[in-house]
Amino acid sequence: MKLNNKVLRRVVAIGLVLGLTTAWADDHAIASSGLVGTWSLEVRAMRGIQYLTLEVIEEAGGYGGVVTGRRGPVIVDAIQVKGRAFSFRQKVTSPMGKIELHYTGQIDTDRMQGEMQTPRGVIMFTGNRTQ
Repeated sequence: MKLNNKVLRRVVAIGLVLGLTTAWADDHAIASSGLVGTWSLEVRAMRGIQYLTLEVIEEAGGYGGVVTGRRGPVIVDAIQVKGRAFSFRQKVTSPMGKIELHYTGQIDTDRMQGEMQTPRGVIMFTGNRTQ
């Protein structure tokens, strides 16, 4: 059976649309189920280990949350998620004044790892899902 060009173009176009839709849905599903929840983070800084809690929620088509450490909770307005990768900025008050921290990381089921960019350099962190 021989397909004419018009039918062949339609079949290819439908295949492309379905493929792109599936890729977007898979990416969104990984992000939705991957990062949302409560995480216990361990940050290995020059002055010792810090323990933080990261709570992530999905809101209005995006992600937000709260990072809680020994100085209390700090709201995180915009968490960027792409597949298993995430990033966000956090403004905190320190003895040096207000500083911005930039987190980037990867999720692997119930574990995460990444780095935090500080004014003094990069600090590595790991995390485990607690909820």
